[in-house]
Amino acid sequence: MDTPSGKHYAAVPASELVARHEKQLKAILDNTRRSLAELGSAPDYEYVWNAQGYPTMLEHTRAVMQQTQHQLLLAIWPPEAVPANQLRLSRNRAD
Repeated sequence: MDTPSGKHYAAVPASELVARHEKQLKAILDNTRRSLAELGSAPDYEYVWNAQGYPTMLEHTRAVMQQTQHQLLLAIWPPEAVPANQLRLSRNRAD
């Protein structure tokens, strides 16, 4: 507001301040919703598999090896290398 001694600023009423921020935040959230909807949902990757027990882990390894169509990169510890290699050899014999 202008006064003879210069410009003075008065506080905005709290309801007006909240309404301004509410409008801005609503616009941001609406834009975020639209942008996220355009992205779609993330594909369901099975990078992590929780197994309980050694036989279960070997069974899952066997199943993955049998379902592999082209190439499989398998990172394992040395104790599991022997059973995994036996699974690979048995698959090669079945092909």
